[in-house]
Amino acid sequence: MIGIANAIENADNVLICMSTTYKQSVYCQSEAHYAFERGCRLIPIIIERNYKPDGWLGIIVSGKIYVDFTKVEFI
Repeated sequence: MIGIANAIENADNVLICMSTTYKQSVYCQSEAHYAFERGCRLIPIIIERNYKPDGWLGIIVSGKIYVDFTKVEFI
């Protein structure tokens, strides 16, 4: 947790790689909430096909444009 806190405190931008697994993680929830509270720019990325954020994650990314990496082929 100390490493996560230090990284967020020194970041302007935080990528949120949204998936079911991410949403279920208590550590990811803490990280996203701390970044949000510190005023970091959150950049939400969908990494799970057909994923729709809801619950706590839906609130944090509400009103933001998502980058859907499942629709892009990386070579």
